[in-house]
Amino acid sequence: MKEKRNEKNQVEFMEMAIHELRTPLTVMNLKTEMLLSGFEGKLSKEQKGAITDIDYYIKRMTAILSSILSVLRIDGNAYRFEPEMVSLETLLQEVIQEHEPLAKEKKIVFETEIEHGLVTECDPKFLKIILEN
Repeated sequence: MKEKRNEKNQVEFMEMAIHELRTPLTVMNLKTEMLLSGFEGKLSKEQKGAITDIDYYIKRMTAILSSILSVLRIDGNAYRFEPEMVSLETLLQEVIQEHEPLAKEKKIVFETEIEHGLVTECDPKFLKIILEN
């Protein structure tokens, strides 16, 4: 009984910590989007490239935190599986696009071969976590 309570407390602590980490990431994400949109003035090519990289890593950190939260919920049986019809081609392209900046930096080329129009019933959030890892 005590172990179960301790485990629940640990999960609650991690959920709270993830929430606290996401809050400043949200603010940073909004600021980088404003900078990239030109709201704060025109950027040089180098500045735009640097801010694009920062924006990518903010989004990546947010995705990592979401993945951790999902795993916590799966382990704690609190994850709700929400299946829907998903285009595998579209989902794969989203994952590739999200990782494109790092791939370019590391000189990695993604090659995919997937049947056009292929769909499946799955939870897209969960499948995205699997593809990203």
